[in-house]
Amino acid sequence: MASTTVVALAGLAHTVALADSPETDAATVESIVATASRLDQPADMLSQPIEVITRDDIDRLWAASTAEVLRQVPGTNVIQQGGRGGVSNILLRGGEPNFTVVLIDGVQVNDPTNTRGGSYDLSSLEQNQIENVEIVFGAMSPVYGSDALSGVVNFITRSGAAGSSVSLEGGTQGYASGSAFYGGTIGNVETGIGVYGTSDEGDVEGADYNNVGFNGRFATEFGETGTAGLSVGYQETDSESFPEDSGGPELAVIREVDQREADDTRIGLNLGYVFAGRWKTNLLANYYNRDESYQSPGIAPGVLDAFPPNGADSDFDRTQLLASVGSDFGDNVTALVGIEWQKESGSSDGYVDFGAPEPLPTNFDLERNTYSAFGEASLTLGQLVLTGGLRWDDPDKISSEITGRAGLIYRLTELTELRANWGQGFKAPSFFALGFPLVGNPDLNSETATSIDASIRREFASLPGAFEFGLFHYDYDDLIDFDPEQFTNVNRDNVVSKGAEAAFEVRPLETLYLRAHVTYLDNDVKGEDVTLRSRPEWRGGATVDWEFLPDWRWVTTALALDDFYESSVPTGGVWLDGYLRVDTSVTWQATEALSIGLAVDNLFDEDYFEAVGFPAAGTRGRLGARYQF
Repeated sequence: MASTTVVALAGLAHTVALADSPETDAATVESIVATASRLDQPADMLSQPIEVITRDDIDRLWAASTAEVLRQVPGTNVIQQGGRGGVSNILLRGGEPNFTVVLIDGVQVNDPTNTRGGSYDLSSLEQNQIENVEIVFGAMSPVYGSDALSGVVNFITRSGAAGSSVSLEGGTQGYASGSAFYGGTIGNVETGIGVYGTSDEGDVEGADYNNVGFNGRFATEFGETGTAGLSVGYQETDSESFPEDSGGPELAVIREVDQREADDTRIGLNLGYVFAGRWKTNLLANYYNRDESYQSPGIAPGVLDAFPPNGADSDFDRTQLLASVGSDFGDNVTALVGIEWQKESGSSDGYVDFGAPEPLPTNFDLERNTYSAFGEASLTLGQLVLTGGLRWDDPDKISSEITGRAGLIYRLTELTELRANWGQGFKAPSFFALGFPLVGNPDLNSETATSIDASIRREFASLPGAFEFGLFHYDYDDLIDFDPEQFTNVNRDNVVSKGAEAAFEVRPLETLYLRAHVTYLDNDVKGEDVTLRSRPEWRGGATVDWEFLPDWRWVTTALALDDFYESSVPTGGVWLDGYLRVDTSVTWQATEALSIGLAVDNLFDEDYFEAVGFPAAGTRGRLGARYQF
């Protein structure tokens, strides 16, 4: 079976086919990375730093969760708070977790009513339903408007073209997962419908996770040049974990745990039509709703102040309408313009219990409309490709923002490319930061960012593979922080994140694929002696993918992190030791349709912490089977 690996580092938007068989053709390489631009451009015409994880990559890794799938991506850091019942965050190039726009089938799923400023919890995503993951690095507000300070991650669910399948998996530590998917054509509609469920107790005290849901994708054509696509999804998640910053099962004085329940609903509709032979129109309508309920026992005082018991029932809705029109102007120029309207409504019915006769209510109810206009263009001049974009956003009760981006690709030779990008971003204050009665501040300004990156890529002449080296620099301004003297949220921080990334991949044999990467990161809070959390200075990994016998595949990944700074209420700020974690799996392709896999997570039972007092899960074995119809 052919596979395609897409490698992208500090400036890469290029696809490298590392074929398992001669059946891979040029069409595999000419993929469209829709997340990076609203222009209909192939991946090798996009200047932004991009990483694409395919369904084949996910199957070969045989990972236990979406968070584990993302750990081998250069420039990212995935933090799992204890077992899967805890919050799982992704940080792109040193940015905050809420600086990343997270999409599922193009529908944004960040929730600005949550206490994390709108960051998305990756633990609720099921990897069995994902067809591709597209990660775009850099300030991306010229394409996505608010929230895209560090980048964008788009999880694309399986389409009807994927065929039908059933998968079952079980393991130690109370792990069980199952999914069923139908993919085919009903009439003239390409149809993909999947259901899934996962239960994961883990071996971390207090953590428990259960999730069920379904996804659907439908696509058809109408008229001579019209296309229509519909995506739908719904899931219910129940989870338990010790509160964040509580010191977890190792240090928490209060031994009760947080209880969370959430329902997520999303709908995405896309209509495209080409008229007059060249003008491409696109209409997009998205809807997202999240209902969440949580109860927390609070955190006893330690080095830092206590957190009283608290809870909330929140409801958030986002509706987005977008229209664009563009064209190819000759062979070298492509451009489009568009308008967008977005409405966000969020409410929270909460409380904080300070021990008075009655808990203190912390209710808020906010609404925000944002009107936007944007344009993008791409120009090809021989070996030089220039790209750019400009966008105006006007959110209610907040200053309007104009953001731009520019990029270039220069092909020195057939094997060597240079890429460079400049971009701007902004993030409107979250509803929680604005409206939470105890610390909210309705006068907050938007957070802003400027990013610059450059890279050089060299493909190997004699072997399938490539090497890349890149540099990046992010400048964040007006970051929202809590001021204990004023006891409110304020704009004040300026943070610079800069670093370098290097990676190579090579297939020395038809049956052997090797990949390694390393990221250096330096964060500096200007004017303050502050160390940011969850930012190791060095981070690297390696993958060995070996078909050691016909129909047998062995995949091993290693991930190494430097020491990093963290904090908790019992300890205050502390440095956690870096670690080296190894995961491995063996897959047997028993028949053309049936594959059986054995995976071992944390093979050498590495004892480490990603959050203070929350130990990582020890060695776990999993056995699973997939049947493709």
